[in-house]
Parts: sequence; structure tokens; C-alpha cells
Amino acid sequence: MYVTVGLGLERCEKNRTCGGPNGQKLSASMNNHSFQFPTKLSILEAFFFNVKGIYTTDFPNKPPVKFDYTNTINSNNTALLFAPKRTSVKKVKTDRKKFNLVDPQIRNTIGVPVGGWAAIRFTADNPGAWIMHCHLDVHLPLGLATAFVVENGPTPATTLPPPPKDLPKC
Repeated sequence: MYVTVGLGLERCEKNRTCGGPNGQKLSASMNNHSFQFPTKLSILEAFFFNVKGIYTTDFPNKPPVKFDYTNTINSNNTALLFAPKRTSVKKVKTDRKKFNLVDPQIRNTIGVPVGGWAAIRFTADNPGAWIMHCHLDVHLPLGLATAFVVENGPTPATTLPPPPKDLPKC
């Protein structure tokens, strides 16, 4: 799964004051979708009871729109790269050969510089709903997060019980 993270501006709702540039509100997205916490059911309940409209499983294997957020837009189809002095440029396609797939570092936080990228590989073997978000909690209300639902495994030790009937509602 490929994810493009973006930060943009949205119009402020009517009769509301927003603190972003030009009176707008900041908005973050992953593949052009901003994360919103569900208000009626938890993500895991929605998954277990197959409730529509809370989560989706149709994620693309690449960003929906191919767009290079780092370069100046050039309208005459000439391949140009503008980089400041002393900038090192790496080709992502050739860097894959350097990935350590045998015994990679085990991390729970990854620093990504402005304009940078990260390749993350993980084993999803713990059933439940797991949130992946920016380290800065201030970005959560902007929508810069996603949640993974890891399905039950083949054994009782890797299977979640159904939600109890008296589970408190959100």
C-alpha cells in the first residue's frame, strides 16, 4: 500500500473563525482522505458487525493521483529538477536494493524530514484496530492519521472475542 501525506487548507465553516492562513483551516490527508474518529461506533465494532460508512477496505495500491509534491510544475513536459546547492538526491527506485529485509531495525517511531519519505514494513499479527498517526498530536484534529484493522488469526490466541452486549457507546 502506498500512502501520500499532504497538508492543505479548507474553507472555514459558516459562522466560525479558523486560525489558518487567510482565515482558512489547516487540513491534513493521507491519499486525499482526512481521518475522522467515528462518533457512533468504534472502528472495531463497525468491522465486527459489518457496519457501512465507518471504515473502508478499498485502499488503492498507489496514490489515486500521481503528483510530485517536491518539484516546480512545468507545463511543457520537460523533465526538470530544481534543487538548492549541496542537495543530495536519491532515486527511490534504486534505493529499494538497500532495504534491509533480513533483520531490520524494530522501531515504533520514524522521523521523516520535510519533503522526505519512509518505507515501512510490518507484520500485522495482533488482531484489533491500530491507529497510525503523526508523532505530534496537534496533527490528529487535522486528519493526519489512519487506522488499520487486523483480522483474526487461525488460533484462539490470535482471535478477538466479539464485543460484549453491554459495551459502552462512544
